[in-house]
Amino acid sequence: MPEGTVMKINILQWRYSPFFMLLGFSLLGISTANAAINCTATMSDMSFGNVYPQSTQTDSTATLSYKCTNGASETVSARVCFSIGSPGGANRRQMQNGTANRLNYELYQNFPPSTIWGSQFFGPKTPLVITPITIPANGSFSGIATMYGRVQGSQVALIPGTYTSNYGKSDTAITVNERSGSTAPSSCATNTQADQFDFRVQARVIDECKITTIGALDFGSIISASTPTTVRSSANLINVTCSKGIPYNIGLSPSNGNVDGLGVMKNIANTDTVPYQLQSDASGTVWGNRDVTSTNVGKGVTRIGTGVVQGETVYATVANTDVKPGSYSDTVTVHVNY
Repeated sequence: MPEGTVMKINILQWRYSPFFMLLGFSLLGISTANAAINCTATMSDMSFGNVYPQSTQTDSTATLSYKCTNGASETVSARVCFSIGSPGGANRRQMQNGTANRLNYELYQNFPPSTIWGSQFFGPKTPLVITPITIPANGSFSGIATMYGRVQGSQVALIPGTYTSNYGKSDTAITVNERSGSTAPSSCATNTQADQFDFRVQARVIDECKITTIGALDFGSIISASTPTTVRSSANLINVTCSKGIPYNIGLSPSNGNVDGLGVMKNIANTDTVPYQLQSDASGTVWGNRDVTSTNVGKGVTRIGTGVVQGETVYATVANTDVKPGSYSDTVTVHVNY
């Protein structure tokens, strides 16, 4: 009957209306609870300053500052995790100078470094986990955390210059896993918040040269005579390691300060002396320290750094050995100018 049909429709509408209203209210309540705490953060830039490629290592720090706000009308506890990946999704952390020159480094949560500051989404699954926090209704919590950085040592093939690594917002993440009450969840959340933090890591690789080995130029046993004697050192009498691509000039100075490489060997038991001349090759080219600077070879020898050790051969000539028998010696100073 028409009247009965109309009555049934009215009853169904009346019964369904409260159901839709209750469902909508329930969803709104879940959304609010999941988004009760919102965290923001900033990270200061990390500067290693001057890095010497032949050094063992170089350390630095940066500071993460964060603030978490509870927008709910009840107490909420949370586990907050800060993830840092690697710029561009690279497999290792490297600063760059141009496209081919890379400086290896790592970021850590502690010092001495042992726990890498990583990301729960990429690479080492070791994000920084803030000690569980409890925030009262409509309250906030602020804190800081130190990030430690280390440039690995002995990266001798690096060319001098400025190296940088830029972390954008796509390389970092903040997750908040929360629940009502005073007990926080035991793990990081899987969904990220809208806010991330960017920062820069930077270092300047400095020109560096090191004299790693100096041997002895030994004439051995010579019969007393007035005839000249020439001796050649081993190929690695002087070992020098300089930064890749760096020109350097080597000068030699006998103990008497003669800038033309003309020295005198002495015997502590008598007053006789044995003059000698330092040379850079078998043809007798003088090797001294006259006018030898970082930009001028003078009477020295010039080389280009390769980042690895380079050995030098030294020659010397004794013009007159007509002296009393005994041991004669002198000390030569090696000057590396770069």
